[in-house]
Order: sequence, then structure tokens, then C-alpha cells
Amino acid sequence: MKSRRYVRYVSPYERLWLVLHEIHHCQFGCVLVGSGAFDVAAFRAAADRAAAANPAIRVRYRGFLGFSRWVDSGIPPEVKLLPPSDWDGKSERGAEFLNQRLDPLGGGPIAQILIVPCLDGKTRFVFQVLHAATDGRGLDQWVEDVFRAMRGDPLKGSSTRLRDVEVKAKHRASVVDPVGIKPTDCIPVIPPDADGRDEIAYVWRATTINRPVSQFLPKVAIFLSEWARRFAKGEVVFVIPIDYRGLRTEVHGIGNLTGSINLPVLEGDTPRTVMQRLNQEIRQFADCRSPARIWVLNWIPTRFLSRKLKPLAAHILYGGNTRIPAGTIVSMGKREPQSASFPGFSVEKAFPLTVPGNKFTIIFLQTDNGIEVIFSVPSAYNTSGQLDQLVDAFSQHFSTANIAAQQPETASAESRGS
Repeated sequence: MKSRRYVRYVSPYERLWLVLHEIHHCQFGCVLVGSGAFDVAAFRAAADRAAAANPAIRVRYRGFLGFSRWVDSGIPPEVKLLPPSDWDGKSERGAEFLNQRLDPLGGGPIAQILIVPCLDGKTRFVFQVLHAATDGRGLDQWVEDVFRAMRGDPLKGSSTRLRDVEVKAKHRASVVDPVGIKPTDCIPVIPPDADGRDEIAYVWRATTINRPVSQFLPKVAIFLSEWARRFAKGEVVFVIPIDYRGLRTEVHGIGNLTGSINLPVLEGDTPRTVMQRLNQEIRQFADCRSPARIWVLNWIPTRFLSRKLKPLAAHILYGGNTRIPAGTIVSMGKREPQSASFPGFSVEKAFPLTVPGNKFTIIFLQTDNGIEVIFSVPSAYNTSGQLDQLVDAFSQHFSTANIAAQQPETASAESRGS
């Protein structure tokens, strides 16, 4: 019997990401770095098999307003072999190909794979996806299945149609709403310059912490909050994405199945107090809270809303306000990049690419030997090298500080980033 075509209605949260994508392309991804020989045609065939097992990665945007759907096109994401590059994988410099914009409203794909042979002798596989159609864990599953297919291993695959809004609705009765807490103006982590605010462009930096660090998420939150208070007084609140897979539902899929928590970091906080606050929010199902008017987004044309919001972007991104917290901290959990290797090719490093759209985003991936960390900000936050200064201080602090080199703890929140 022929299986039913994969179709999933666009959730209002996904429509919001579509709006942000129109303002500045909100696509993200991951990079796997390795060396060896492989057949590009064989890799394309493996990518096709992985896409067939995960039809949500082949979808196209169809319909209008609240009737919009993600519909399986049957066409796998394109695998593009790029010319040799001198990109070192540490920033956006030399990687203009990362600016290739996915065009969902124009009927285009929601994902692509770039194969980048580099002059340092390494090959870098770049997987890019549209955040309106998938999240970090969904990207992970697709990437893992591509490399499973290259090895001839069984694929995980998923055709679930479950959406974030349905997970939130299922747990609505368990949500403990905050009492007496008013929205706060959140100061930026680093001070922005006046130059560069008119044109929204993002820069990013990658660094490696060459040791395991226990309780890394709360320690990062404290470091960044203290850095912010060097320049201004005010509240520091970070968005912490919460993956629903295995936490709120046993379903694993490619679509968006992530909520979020706003985590205040107070002066005098310790890693223990930060984790206690985060875990309390998880126990109170704070990630399942939904704005009362979120469904209104289903009935406002996406491009109309993006035109209305774009003039406000500078105010939202560069000033202290209640609309966007100080930044977003994303833990991608722990995995070993070598697990992606296949015959003839050895993968030695993997790191995520962040999602543009916030004042500040930091995303990290832990391994047995260390942590890959990526920072991303609008370019006005680095016109005078502010981000570079922060990254240098961050790397020195976590690489040389007197921190016990333990395996990361498995606290319930630290491994549940988007």
C-alpha cells in the first residue's frame, strides 16, 4: 500500500521564523570537517536515501495564511560541490557561499548540502536548513542519517507530523504561569556601535575549549552576564531552547519540536543557583507557555508583517528592551564527530552554525575532549572588535581557568538545546 504524502501545517511559531527570514535569512546549520577520499555521486545517493527516510527535509511551503502547509516535494535537498576555498571554518570570512539564501516563500527548498574542499587539505560538509521548517535536533537527525547511509547502516528516519504548538497544548494544564513578574529591559552582552545598524548583517566566530567543563551552560550564562555588566547596569536574561524530544514527547522528528525558557542571571549567582532556576522552570513547564495572541500570526501575511517589523529591527536588536533578552544560549549536547566517519573518510571535527536573529547567540557542542563554541552577533556589535575581544576572553577563561576537567554533567536542561 502506497504511503500517504507527508504534509504538516505551518505552526504560528514557524510563521514567525518565516517573517524573520524575510528580514534577515534565518537559516542555520552545521559543519563537519574531515579528510580522505569519497565519491560525490555516492554521497548524493546517500543524501537522497536519508531524505526519503525523513520526508520533512524535502518539504516546500504551500498555501496561504492559516492554511499554509509544509508539503513533501519528493525532491531531496541539493548537494553542491563548491570550488576549492581558503575558508578556515572559524568565521564568516572567506565563506560567502554561506550567504546563499533559501527561498521558501518562492517555492524553494528548506535545506541544502555544500561540499567545500579547502586549501588546508580538509573537506568541510556544510548542512544548511531553514529554521521555519526545522530545529537543531531535526538537523542533527537528518545529518546523522546521511552519514549512516554512507556507511550502509540502518537509518533512523521519521515521518511524524507533530508540531510545537500541539506539544505545548498537550501540557498546557501543567504550566505554572509566573506571578508578579514583569517583563524587564535586557542589556546587550556587548555594547553595539552606531555604525552598521542600518543594514542587518551577522558575523560569527568559532573557538574550541580544549578540555571538558562541568556545568558548562550555567558557567557560560554567568560569564556572559558578568561581561554585560562591565558596560551597563540592568537585567540579564538568556533564552534557553528546550528540546521536546524525550522530554515532553517520545516522538523524534525533523520538524520544529522546541520550546524555550527565559532564564534570568542575577548578580552573585553560582552555577548551582542558575541550574536550580532553570530546572525549576522546566518542572513548571515554562517552555510550554504560549502567548495568548500567537495564533493571530496565522492570519497576517508574512511579507506584510516583515515589512512592518523591519524598521523596528534596530531598536529591538541594539537597545535594552523587553522584546529580546540579552542573548540565546544553546546546548547541542554531547557527541563525538568521529561517529560520522565513513569508509575512506575520517571526520575529525563538527560544529554548529548559529541562527541569525538575536542580539547575541552562543551555541556549543561537547565532546569527550572539549567543547566547540560558536558566537554570533549583528555586525554592529563587532565594528570595533567587541565580539573578538569577548571570544578571546571567553577562550582564555575556560581553557586556562582552574576548572576541574570532568565530564559534563547530565542535568536535565543542559542537554536539551534546540
